[in-house]
Amino acid sequence: YDECLDALALLWRGDWCEYHGEHVNFNALRILPVPDQSIPVYLGGSSDAALRRIARRADGMIGNGNSAAELPGLMARLRQLRRESGREHLPFETIMGVMDSPDLDTYKRLYDAGVTASVNLPFPFTVGWGSDIDRKRQQMQRFAVVIVRPMTEYAAGRN
Repeated sequence: YDECLDALALLWRGDWCEYHGEHVNFNALRILPVPDQSIPVYLGGSSDAALRRIARRADGMIGNGNSAAELPGLMARLRQLRRESGREHLPFETIMGVMDSPDLDTYKRLYDAGVTASVNLPFPFTVGWGSDIDRKRQQMQRFAVVIVRPMTEYAAGRN
């Protein structure tokens, strides 16, 4: 995976380049158009190797689905590894899959632990498999009122 990241960084410069690694191998080529700004890299995984790579190489983390109870420990470990890598001062976003249905206080604790965004359970798990569009819209409106608006205010007050 590190070779993939190295090769992408090389390609995103726009110059002719080649790469010959153990897992990634290509002769001279280049990509056009060249990205006009840095492309953020978001990585996932919760193994120690994955967390070390995320801390060393990523601009953000996309979680693979954790319970709300697991996330503070995972965020603490990631902060420690980012600090050890000398990257704790760089902007970093965490988009974590929350596999249960947290309430507002839980979202606040997750935010304070370092979770900057979340992916929640899909509609079949929140309003049922056979739910119609009106039920889904009601669920989204409820979530906006009960979670999104208060969290926006909470985050603004913390920054």
